[in-house]
Amino acid sequence: KPYYVQYGWTQAVGETAKVPDSDTVWKASADTLTAEKPVSLTWDNGEGLTFQIDLAVDKDYLFTVKQSVRNSGGKAAKLLPWSRVRREYKPEVAGYYVLFEGLYGVAEGTLKEMNYDDTKSEGEKKKGAAFESTGAGGWAGITDKYWLAALIPDQKVAQTVRFQHFGGKGDSYQVDYLTKDAQTVEPNSQANLESHVFAGAKVVHLLDQYEKALELPHFDKAVDFGWFYWITKPFFFAIDYLNRLIGNFGIAILVFTVLVKVAFFPLANYSYRSMSKMKLLQPKVKELQAQFEGKQQEMQQAMMKLYREEKVNPASGCLPMLVQIPVFFSLYK
Repeated sequence: KPYYVQYGWTQAVGETAKVPDSDTVWKASADTLTAEKPVSLTWDNGEGLTFQIDLAVDKDYLFTVKQSVRNSGGKAAKLLPWSRVRREYKPEVAGYYVLFEGLYGVAEGTLKEMNYDDTKSEGEKKKGAAFESTGAGGWAGITDKYWLAALIPDQKVAQTVRFQHFGGKGDSYQVDYLTKDAQTVEPNSQANLESHVFAGAKVVHLLDQYEKALELPHFDKAVDFGWFYWITKPFFFAIDYLNRLIGNFGIAILVFTVLVKVAFFPLANYSYRSMSKMKLLQPKVKELQAQFEGKQQEMQQAMMKLYREEKVNPASGCLPMLVQIPVFFSLYK
């Protein structure tokens, strides 16, 4: 039950050039692809066009893919390069609220996510792609709890990205990119398009590294940091650092919890003082309630006057709790 990442070409409207398909047998330059040794796949269509896919991989999870077409014929060809990542079944998902699994990516500068059921229902409703967007930049693929298979197109070339479901004998899910404008390959010339694919574990420091190197928008959000991203990610780095420092993740969490408590101590102390003052004022509050029984507005005015005179804020006891809610949620994430 793997993912499939595929590359190919489609003819522009009105073109008849023969392009590679699922039955094409490619010629490989080597039997094995390694970080030190790239591999080229070539195929001659017999009509003057030679298609080539150059594959390279780094020591981690990033592949560099260069699609090229050489034209040795006497007629120009117009072609649309495409790439796709496909899953031929619907997987069992963890179903946790704190993480996302499904079709995922950044388009139009914002994060787009669609689980398997929504991809299927939206596709049936629209009778086509569940999601579609055209523009330059971004990335998209399919994510599991820990793993990601993501296409990373040329960030300067306008392309259309789609999230799709295909029925039939079973459920298939696909994320694909198609160049917006056809490449014109003149006689005795060559057209190229370079892209990347990330296929591996969502290791945060690697995602950050690739985001910077490839100038990708929000690639670190391949990890579902949630609404409080600006808190959750720094917390992750802090706990990860403590884990490397101490050598025990459980103790690292305990130490971090103590540090958070220390940071919130001034707020908590202020809250406890306010609550104590409120407790001391209870006899006077009861006197006012008895004095202004049945006169709600006058009682409220008298109580507010009492709070001002005693310099007590009745809402201050809730403040620390409100501030800590994002912190608790971020720690859970």
